[in-house]
Amino acid sequence: MDTLLDFIATLSRWCDKHLNQITLALVAVLLVLFGLTLGKYIQRVIGHMNIVLRVIILAIVYMIVFGLIINFVPDFIKQLLRYLNYYSLAPILLLIIVFIGMIADKR
Repeated sequence: MDTLLDFIATLSRWCDKHLNQITLALVAVLLVLFGLTLGKYIQRVIGHMNIVLRVIILAIVYMIVFGLIINFVPDFIKQLLRYLNYYSLAPILLLIIVFIGMIADKR
């Protein structure tokens, strides 16, 4: 049992060192999964406009919304994950990855 707990703590320490990259990867995967849904919603809202206006609005909205998400959401998730101790960080990250995989499989 101690070996398993040591392995989990070691894995959590490694994850803690690379938490910036892990949270950015999680947000990027979520944007890939749900970005299309957001894009379809925006296209439905502005679908009645001229094609030139639609393209400009879509480009601006995508740059602003996705840019803000990529810049600020990983830091927020990292702050939330910092509250976890070394015995729970790696298992929680593993559960998040499995949950995202299940969502991706259903799509």
